[in-house]
Amino acid sequence: MTHSIIVHRAALAAALALPFALLTAAPATAATVTVTTWGDLQAAFAVDGDTVVLGADITAPANQNLAVDAGESITLDLGGYALTVTDPNNSSAAIHVPGTADLTIAASGGGILTATGGGDGAGIGGGSGTHGGSVTITGGTINATGGARGSGIGGGFNSTGGPVTITGGTVTATGGGDHAGISVSAFLGGVISITGGTVIATGGQGAAGMGGDFSQDGSTITITGGDVAAVGGFRGAGIG
Repeated sequence: MTHSIIVHRAALAAALALPFALLTAAPATAATVTVTTWGDLQAAFAVDGDTVVLGADITAPANQNLAVDAGESITLDLGGYALTVTDPNNSSAAIHVPGTADLTIAASGGGILTATGGGDGAGIGGGSGTHGGSVTITGGTINATGGARGSGIGGGFNSTGGPVTITGGTVTATGGGDHAGISVSAFLGGVISITGGTVIATGGQGAAGMGGDFSQDGSTITITGGDVAAVGGFRGAGIG
């Protein structure tokens, strides 16, 4: 009897220890990571849920961009530094946020992001034929400029953008060609919500400052705070 009780307790202890061992051995899939080089920044963006904090000024090499993977969510904290991505390849957004992805841009201690899309790409959002995903900006100085056929924030050529939320910072978004400064569409459930900060959105020819592009109607735009200026391109509405 005594022997059987000892065996039972040993088996129970082993059974209880196994889930704990598996739990402690499980690798973390999200972290706060401080980066100081372009290569480290790209690698950190590949991990779903990461909060990526700049630890130095970083400039992207020619023909390269920064990308959030489809279906994933990344927070970029400028951390008081400057990130410059202004020479991606012709079909790419400077910071690619596909339709199923989420990017939040924060700026503890300030910071500057300068993002200029390739010929068919948005500054922040989609590339050629690729709809943009959800973009949230809470601080920093953000200069987002579309390529020749891309939005400042939103979609690239022949595409549009998902939800855009701005709660702080200074955001200057300029569309290229016939794209809006900030491009969203009802097709994607796109909503522009501005509750704070300073926002200057300028559209390309025939496009709104914020809202729809030349051939794409916009969606819901809600402005409840902040200092907002929206200027349409030739024959384009400021907000529309």
